[in-house]
Amino acid sequence: MVAMVFAKCLEEVSVAYSKTGKNNLERDAECEDVIFIDETPEIKFWGLADGQTGKKYCREGGKEVLEAVFHFISDKGITQMTRYEHVDELQYELVRVVRETISKMALNEKVEKAEYASTLVVLAYDTYTGNYAILHLGDGSIIGRKKDGGISMLSSPENGLTTNFTWLTTSKEALLHLRIGFGCIQDFNRIVMITDGATVLARGKNISEKTRKLIGCGSRADIVTCLAESNPTDDASCIIIDFA
Repeated sequence: MVAMVFAKCLEEVSVAYSKTGKNNLERDAECEDVIFIDETPEIKFWGLADGQTGKKYCREGGKEVLEAVFHFISDKGITQMTRYEHVDELQYELVRVVRETISKMALNEKVEKAEYASTLVVLAYDTYTGNYAILHLGDGSIIGRKKDGGISMLSSPENGLTTNFTWLTTSKEALLHLRIGFGCIQDFNRIVMITDGATVLARGKNISEKTRKLIGCGSRADIVTCLAESNPTDDASCIIIDFA
């Protein structure tokens, strides 16, 4: 009961930022990263989707998939998600939601499903229990700062055959590569989510010393400024969540 009361009193402040990459600026294209934030009385939700370059509806696909995942988590509940005996059963349900969402959009527009491709980076937590869930497909990262000051990668990028190939919401192998993790949000006082273009903050599984200092003692504005001034080649986005 004490844990439930503590978690319900937990407050957070978040900021989200996207920077269009040089590649898209050169071809006069908009940023293909999508940020989606929503909540219910029980669930707080933050999501990033990095649309596949050159796909006409990748932004729409990313947004709709993130919204569908939000509704899945808020309807199911994180506590119920943690009770699955086998994680592959939960993976199957989530991938089914993703595929049905994309199939419906593709049917309505009469285009190939691949046009809606994106990656998926999600953090959600239960305001009553403090339990969190991470969903991750493809590249991008989630970095946490623990209350003892330790900085660690909560979820790192997964690439395919090369660093330029990643797993997407439209990949046939998505079921095998959707990663799901659980933990307690009270262990952290800051979590930073990024897309793969934010290499100034993390490159692959490596967190630079500069980033460790920024996440460790910098303000949210400091992190955003660092990303804004980095002049990324690819679109770069971040969500910074501070817990009180």
